[in-house]
Amino acid sequence: MINSVKIKNYKCFEEIEFPQLRRVNLITGKNNTGKSSVLEAISLLVNNNDPRWLHVILNNRGENIRFLGRSRYEEELNVPRYFLETIKSIFFQRKIDLGEKIEIGSKELSLTIDYEDENSLPLDDVEEKIIFKFLVNGIGNSQTFPIESYFKKGYSYSLANNTDYVFTKSYLREVNADIWDSIQLYEEKRIEVINVLKLIDSNIENITFKKRDFSPSPSRYPIVKIKGVDNEVPLMSMGEGINRILTIILAMINCRNGYVFIDEFENGIHYSVQKKMWEIIFKLAQELDIQVFATTHSNDTIATFSRVLDEVGADKGMLCRLFISKNGSIRQTEFDAKELAIAIENNIETR
Repeated sequence: MINSVKIKNYKCFEEIEFPQLRRVNLITGKNNTGKSSVLEAISLLVNNNDPRWLHVILNNRGENIRFLGRSRYEEELNVPRYFLETIKSIFFQRKIDLGEKIEIGSKELSLTIDYEDENSLPLDDVEEKIIFKFLVNGIGNSQTFPIESYFKKGYSYSLANNTDYVFTKSYLREVNADIWDSIQLYEEKRIEVINVLKLIDSNIENITFKKRDFSPSPSRYPIVKIKGVDNEVPLMSMGEGINRILTIILAMINCRNGYVFIDEFENGIHYSVQKKMWEIIFKLAQELDIQVFATTHSNDTIATFSRVLDEVGADKGMLCRLFISKNGSIRQTEFDAKELAIAIENNIETR
């Protein structure tokens, strides 16, 4: 488990430190204060220093300028320069100089992303391969990756086996079927997933995944058995909320001894079931030794998180609020269980 982390020169952060991370961490703040960027940075740190995960992050943000390959457009586009514009998006204020570094680290691990061009030329003269060095210190895994090749070839990549990232809009993922297959032999886990779905509809009796009819794609979608209904019911037809809940729970069950990242926890989840969801998340995090990082801008989410934190123990979680200081830099303030309860009771802004 990561107890602290410092982020330097990544996206909107010139430098910021989180000195007291807990098992379940909720990050709040106004728009454009870097909530999602915190999750991204820590996910890069714990994902075995693999630059392909950076590719996924950039795709999700719409920041990856795709290469067109050899075609009539190639003469019109300078591919290395387009790649450079993509990479600039991860540096503070989108500025990059030779040897510029992004540093993401903790007492346990540290990750350095160091830019350099192959011939040590000024940026204006870059025409060759661009290289990033992902260096993870302390775990014997320091490597240099020609990251441009991953972007150019269009690799797809998922996180390490014990890590999962639930993006803002990822409420129905193909990987969910594979995770479900992996837990089918464990009756206790299977029942736990079904019981969570019952939070939305108490008539749900079972769930499975089915291949789409007349589709060449191998992807499968979830269907449920509803009490008193003879036909199978696609879970998609029951709304985004229940599908997002399924995704979060499958992510948790799949990540023993690892990390789960949940961007905008409240998306699609009605406030009336959020307390129960937090109870389940705290329970699974403790039982499976998972560290959870989530973001929100919802008062309901913060209030239910606070109530559950008070019940499970103050040392099990914390809330961190990001804000823009007077000098324009992004800073953070932490709330433990007692401080958070007082803030909510006195209507002190925690979003």
